[in-house]
Amino acid sequence: MEFVKPGDLSSTPDLAAARIIVDAHSGQFGTGSTPYDVMRLLEWFVAPPAKMALVPDLPANPGEPSPGPACWCAADELHFYGHTSESGELGILKCDLYLRPGNEFVHLDYYKRLGTASMRPHLRRMYEAMERAGLRRLTLEAGLSKGPVHWAVAGVDFSSGRSLLDHLELLAFLLSGDPDSDGTFSFHTPEDVLRGAPPGEASVRVAHGLSRTISLVPGTQDWALNSLSHMTTLGIDVDAPRSIGEAILFAISPWDGVVDMSSPGDTDGRFRAFLGL
Repeated sequence: MEFVKPGDLSSTPDLAAARIIVDAHSGQFGTGSTPYDVMRLLEWFVAPPAKMALVPDLPANPGEPSPGPACWCAADELHFYGHTSESGELGILKCDLYLRPGNEFVHLDYYKRLGTASMRPHLRRMYEAMERAGLRRLTLEAGLSKGPVHWAVAGVDFSSGRSLLDHLELLAFLLSGDPDSDGTFSFHTPEDVLRGAPPGEASVRVAHGLSRTISLVPGTQDWALNSLSHMTTLGIDVDAPRSIGEAILFAISPWDGVVDMSSPGDTDGRFRAFLGL
């Protein structure tokens, strides 16, 4: 197993150097063979004094072989899976770095803390590295377990934009049980869905079913992409009462999110506040 031991961020590769490194090291690593300069590039993603152990990707199902290596580079891309460790506390990071000119961005595949350790310093480190390198876009998928609420509060936007917000406004209106409401909840961000939804409660099951019903209208997109049985398998209580905002965020999960670092007063400002920057 190999360990990334990050140093000062200002000494890590910049964007031009990152492209050279990825281009020069096409292949799979993480089993004692990761090149030194690739390890230096991975320092973008782990905040000192923590270190990160590169490990093979987790199997899709118990008993299955691992579907991927710990780290690999190919065609302007770097992918890795690592466990962060500080004072015995663990976290998990899985990221993809895309460096094709004109379409440079970071995709956060997986982010999880194990125990009480905060993963926010690593997100902050990644953001600061992106800022230094001139990478202007972070994308992610809000995983089903806690992601819908976590990333909404973090200031991340829906990649799909207005169409999904319109769908959630309609869901909130129908779940509010108030026939006199005009249905104008003015959702502009995922956090608005939590903060600005009407009072009251609903279960994920009810919100999911209503979302699916709305999606049967010809020409309407189906936002309820996950089955209730899959949510239950993940330990999500689909029958527990929740606030309407939370229920409808889970009902359409997982949702694709984006932080646009080129728009300081919008998504970027909210995400920076979440990171404490």
